[in-house]
Amino acid sequence: MPPSGHQQIVDAALRTPRWRPAWVARSWPSALDLAARGRKYSAKRALRLLGSIHPTAIRYLRARRCLSYALARLVVASGILPNIDNHRVQGWVSSPGLAAKILTSGEHQQGSTGSLVDEVASLPRELRRLGALWLAQQSRVSDELPLVVYQGLALDGPAVLGNERTALLLVQVPRVATGLAEPQALALLKPLWSLASAAPDPYDPVSHRSSAATALIHLISSRPEAEAKFVRDYVDTSLPRRDLALDLLARSIRTRGSKSSESIVRLLSQLTLSAEEQTRFASSADVAQRTDPARQHRTSRVSGTLLGALIGRAWLALVIGLAPMTLIGVLLARHLDMRSPFPSAWTELLQSLPLSGIAPEAALAVIALIATINVFTVQLSTTRLPATVARVSGQPWQLAAAYSAAITLLGTTVVSFVPVPRYWHLLEIGYTTGALVWLATALVRIFRRTDAQEACRVYVGRNIRRWNRAGREFGRTQWHAVQLSRAIEALPFAGASSQREMIGHDLRTVDADTRGIFLPSRKRLRKVLARPEFEEGAYLQFPVGFGQVVSLGRALAVLRLPSPIPRSGHALTRELINCLQPIEAGNVEDVSTQAITLAAFALRAAEDGDSRLAENIAGHASTIVTSHLACIQRSRETCRGRYGGPSPESGSQSPPMFPVTPVLIDMIGMLINSAAKSERVCDTAESLLVRCLNAAGPSEHAAVILVSLISDTTPDIEPSRLCNWLRFAGLSALRHDSPHELQSVAGQLATLAAQATFTPDALRGVAALSAATSRLRPKQFSTVWDEFVKASLSSQDAKVLVQYPMYVGAAALLAGNSSAALTCARTLDAPAKRSMVMKLTDYDHVAVEATVAELSGIDLGEVATTTLERFRDFLAVVKS
Repeated sequence: MPPSGHQQIVDAALRTPRWRPAWVARSWPSALDLAARGRKYSAKRALRLLGSIHPTAIRYLRARRCLSYALARLVVASGILPNIDNHRVQGWVSSPGLAAKILTSGEHQQGSTGSLVDEVASLPRELRRLGALWLAQQSRVSDELPLVVYQGLALDGPAVLGNERTALLLVQVPRVATGLAEPQALALLKPLWSLASAAPDPYDPVSHRSSAATALIHLISSRPEAEAKFVRDYVDTSLPRRDLALDLLARSIRTRGSKSSESIVRLLSQLTLSAEEQTRFASSADVAQRTDPARQHRTSRVSGTLLGALIGRAWLALVIGLAPMTLIGVLLARHLDMRSPFPSAWTELLQSLPLSGIAPEAALAVIALIATINVFTVQLSTTRLPATVARVSGQPWQLAAAYSAAITLLGTTVVSFVPVPRYWHLLEIGYTTGALVWLATALVRIFRRTDAQEACRVYVGRNIRRWNRAGREFGRTQWHAVQLSRAIEALPFAGASSQREMIGHDLRTVDADTRGIFLPSRKRLRKVLARPEFEEGAYLQFPVGFGQVVSLGRALAVLRLPSPIPRSGHALTRELINCLQPIEAGNVEDVSTQAITLAAFALRAAEDGDSRLAENIAGHASTIVTSHLACIQRSRETCRGRYGGPSPESGSQSPPMFPVTPVLIDMIGMLINSAAKSERVCDTAESLLVRCLNAAGPSEHAAVILVSLISDTTPDIEPSRLCNWLRFAGLSALRHDSPHELQSVAGQLATLAAQATFTPDALRGVAALSAATSRLRPKQFSTVWDEFVKASLSSQDAKVLVQYPMYVGAAALLAGNSSAALTCARTLDAPAKRSMVMKLTDYDHVAVEATVAELSGIDLGEVATTTLERFRDFLAVVKS
């Protein structure tokens, strides 16, 4: 019977994602790179740049001698020559011409520079861009290329050169700009400006406007005399293309690096611009318009690999089981009618030794001694350490080896032979000595662990693999929870974690019968939703998000049956109860429990005044959180690569809302509550909080968790401390490029600024975030600056209202964010504020203001006084 339309909808939404071997596509360039290295071809350099070593296909490519085909596949797969047939690229590589040299990064030793430029220009259209890059890398043409570029563009002109050669020479202008003589650099301005300012011609398929503008920008930025001539000839006059000249001049400021702030102040003082032209000029000069700051990929080192765990367990089992294995071997040798397990010489030596047997009472006494010492050490550790840490500290593995040797000794006293062999007494003596030696070693280890820091280190090292394994499992759970939630939301008769509230007498609730993670099986849930009741009008609502830890009795689902209620309603309810069973969450919750245990131990040490011990124990607690979160993130990324899905989180796309990690929310909540109770633990709590924020990725939303816990009930924490925590959260949001988190942090600071006790500290915090945003994420500056303007309405201190915009503007000007600096300057445009800025940045006060800015967390560069003075000059030339 074919499936109905309702069943097809359910199958399409809840189909289990299949594994896709994405590693095959990633391994091709790597395998080809290895093949080129092994074949010793000239393609070695190109392949080293395009791929990485992968040891899987070397035999295949070596045996079949298919390097040219392999290189062709590599070139096409790398994307440098899109939409090109493999056979064409293979022909280029196989031929001894210039194309093969370009694709293999070879050296071309024949012909002059001019003829080489002509050859590159005559290449196929797909190879010209690569040819231009290859030409720039040739060391032997570096001396002649500036003269060739000057003669071609300034003397011959585009009409003589042709489109291909003109485009090739324009690309070389940024490289040869510094090597041109001054008359040559000035002579290039006119042809470059003519090409850059040419009107677009719809009948001309080839246009050099973009490449000429880029060449002109690099020429202006690298040659001061060219900039002066350009300003004099094309900017200061009333030419019709003055707006384009201003735009090119502003874009040249972006390429000057640390000198960009000095250049914009100097140019604004030389030019006569209106307020609108100043705004456009500053916006075009922003460094953020040139390139977006690269995302920082966090690389977390996760300790505890599977191989290390197996080796450690095997070695430990060997040491502890050495004594019983020896006894078993001797008994087997005796059972096989061997007269003696020793050679004859050793047997004669044993006969001459005065060995005596050991009574069972002596073996029991050794076991009792070990047990007594064990109980004493555990009690001693429990009085100083938390219970879980004390158990590891008071029971080292050497103690287990001592128990093993003592119990084996008891076995040798129970088993007897007639007559008793002499080597049997030797075994008893050996086991007795071994038990006492292991006991002494265990006592030494226990005494070394009397230090709380050492005990915590051993505890974390022994359990870190188990916590990492729990992180990997929870990461997979989070990934599948997000996919399941999206699939459920796509169905018209089911909803997952939506705001829709279902009320009525005909509703049936499914409660959790145990504590655990709520994540139904896709297969079983698909079978339930494919029932005919949902086709007839039934609706299923999940008030709890998938992947979250639910407690006993929590409502997991609400079912509304169609009217009239069918007879199969009870069967559907029973099937739902069987389907929606929570998964065991003990491993995940154990990580949270142990991390909080060590964090509370560190805070207790800080309360007692031992700050050094508190910091060390806090480091071990943060190791648990950092390693656990890193395993979660790596597990989610592995699932994304295996099952497919959206690309990793980027600034243009909001990250997926994964379920909240229990260890993160529990740790942050405990730190806030502890800091509210005692001021002495705030330093340690702040250290732990910063490490948690650094360990969390953009999908953990740690900043949002902190803001939500603070906004629910404002804790009784010192205002400066609380605002400093929010500033750390904002910096974490900036590092992860999370605009919504940054906005929530800035909004919370602005909200706190409305309270009189929080106003100075909140204003300082949002100002520091504004300065950091202008440097790290310039496109989000307006969001944070609006919150600063809102927070400044609560302050009545006229000096503070001038200081912070001045600091933020100076930091933005230093970072090359000219539009943000212009916004801050216009905030200070009132006569009273301008005079205050001039006073604060004079010779007697600028050093003090630089120190205040540094204490406020605002970076003004290596020479802060110079940065403030430059912003003062910038403010003087700005027009409202």
